[in-house]
Amino acid sequence: MLRVRVPPRCGSEDTRRFTGVSNPSESCSNIDGHGDAWYPESWIHPITKMDKDGHREPADVEASYPRSAGRGRPMTRPLVTTPPMTASAMHLGDLSVIALYDGSRVGDPAQTYATVSASGGAGGSRGMSPVDWRDLGHLLTPDGMLEMTFGGFLVRSASSHRLVIIDTGVGPNAPGLNGGHLLDSLSRAGYKPSDVTDVVFTHLHRDHTGFAAEHGRPTFPNAVYRCDVRDLDHFYGTDKTITDNLTAVADRFETWDSDRTVAPGIDVRPMPGHTPGSSVVVLSSGSHRAMLLGDVVHCLAELLYDEWAGLADVDPVQALRVRNALAKELESGETLVASGHFPGLQFGRLWRAAAARALSCESRSVVI
Repeated sequence: MLRVRVPPRCGSEDTRRFTGVSNPSESCSNIDGHGDAWYPESWIHPITKMDKDGHREPADVEASYPRSAGRGRPMTRPLVTTPPMTASAMHLGDLSVIALYDGSRVGDPAQTYATVSASGGAGGSRGMSPVDWRDLGHLLTPDGMLEMTFGGFLVRSASSHRLVIIDTGVGPNAPGLNGGHLLDSLSRAGYKPSDVTDVVFTHLHRDHTGFAAEHGRPTFPNAVYRCDVRDLDHFYGTDKTITDNLTAVADRFETWDSDRTVAPGIDVRPMPGHTPGSSVVVLSSGSHRAMLLGDVVHCLAELLYDEWAGLADVDPVQALRVRNALAKELESGETLVASGHFPGLQFGRLWRAAAARALSCESRSVVI
């Protein structure tokens, strides 16, 4: 068993926390904000190979769990250590979810938000100054850098023959982003590109569609490609990089323009702002539920602080409004969440712990 220290509540403040977990089927009701939470080691199992009988064998992995150094003191280790080129399998009722690592980059957090937000407008007011990150060391690497992972998620239902990839990473042709490993991750999980039946894009930015095609041919030759029609109308034919990347699969697209079930247990919900057709993907099986956030959220700070800036949003004001509404929806802790940019492609829960003497306060923390 792994013992995880949960930082104490902050006096008279309401606190929104993100609790990282590795099993989407497990409730976080045992975390009350005061004591210790216990997580079975068996929840953590990166899949690296198949045994002789065709069963996936979990590899040994060294996990690093940060501890709080006390109120007002940031944890000194990053939220999660990204294992390069591994695929982490998790279970959500009838669904199996495998995170597919494609690449990652690290950069100065304030400079990242100042530079990328400026390209499309910031929306929020925080994140672009080093002061904004002063108490968020637990979201950064040991040397104070912000890690952005690139990747996607593979979803399969035990009762269905559908094998669905949600986003395909940045791909091999993006200098400086260390991409190109998604197909290796898929192979480690025991699958071939030809096994994939559906490719679902949360939006059409290049860092989510990198492996749509290779050498002028669809990477996933037997798959239907899916996205929101508003993103296809906005980008295809007007953005040369995205158009070139999608030309080989243009005749394979099926689109949505509202909430839609795209496969058993897999629904899409449009949440425009980051792009016109930006969407989240809701996974559900029985009473279990998880949400893949796409680029509605890039970094956990965006969920923790309502005034945090976004990154490269087409409509920054709408993106901020949508993101804050989503954070309020998720803070009950009932839904597992993950993003293709969270370090290690980690799932977790967002929740608000109200103290006895609660104030309307935006001071929040992240725990694991």
